[in-house]
Amino acid sequence: MKKIIALAVAGAFVAPVMAADVTLSGDVEFAFKSQGDNMDFVNGDRDFKIVASEEINGLSVTATLDMEDGDLASGSADTDLKIAGPFGYIEVGHSGSASGKFDEVADVAEAGAGTTLTDGYTEDGYILFSPSLGIEGLSVAVSYGVDNSTSANTAGTIAATGTPAGNVAYAASTAAANSTESVAYAIQYEVAGIKIALGSEKPEGAALRTSVTSVSGSFGPVYVGYEMLTNNDQTAAGDWTNIGATYDYGMGKLFVEQNAKDNGTTTTAYGASYKVGSTLNTYLSIEDSDDASIDSATYVGVEYAF
Repeated sequence: MKKIIALAVAGAFVAPVMAADVTLSGDVEFAFKSQGDNMDFVNGDRDFKIVASEEINGLSVTATLDMEDGDLASGSADTDLKIAGPFGYIEVGHSGSASGKFDEVADVAEAGAGTTLTDGYTEDGYILFSPSLGIEGLSVAVSYGVDNSTSANTAGTIAATGTPAGNVAYAASTAAANSTESVAYAIQYEVAGIKIALGSEKPEGAALRTSVTSVSGSFGPVYVGYEMLTNNDQTAAGDWTNIGATYDYGMGKLFVEQNAKDNGTTTTAYGASYKVGSTLNTYLSIEDSDDASIDSATYVGVEYAF
């Protein structure tokens, strides 16, 4: 009898078997930067990602927690829940709308030289749907997002303590701010290794529509990506033309990237990376601007991915 009781007690403390597959990944990057007379050590990527996935009743369920750079301090880590099946997939979360689904094809230089699509709108959350259309090479996504809203605050009074004043006003009225909705979409078609994509978004009440059009592809060891950003960050002067290319020589890559703002400055980044094993990467990157007042910057960096 004592043995049976002991086994029952021991079984109560056995950790439950986890049905989900959980993976942990991330990377840490540091670089020495020299620009004109200034020198500094700078942080590059500081990413930490946890992914849990499981098959439930024929559906593939994936939860992602992705903390990048300053997300830990701000508490704004990206979290997403994705449910996929024969119909395609539905995604709910905080990482971004459909408009940037196929963005950043020209962002190839080390040390973060690229320019990404920014719609000037921050949503509390979004729901994204990507249907399975049965057309090989075609991917479509549409999302609906809502930003913060402020509740009304009505003025009121509280009883005063130790004063003959009676009641004391404690808050001025604050009008409620309506929530702002945004619908975004993206479409990509791939044929013979070439990807052609378009993403677009116009938040409710916004004057401008932001969009990105891109073409990218690999040709043996060579990769080329080209994109045009229109009304980036909700500004009429926010049009960019970006192009990036890499050559994989086996132990690393040679890269060049150019980001040109219409009626603005053009920044060119170029350099080389060298891998020490499969997870440790080193690089030399140089950034030049056609603005004479901006000195060229040289980065010597190291990055470890796990």
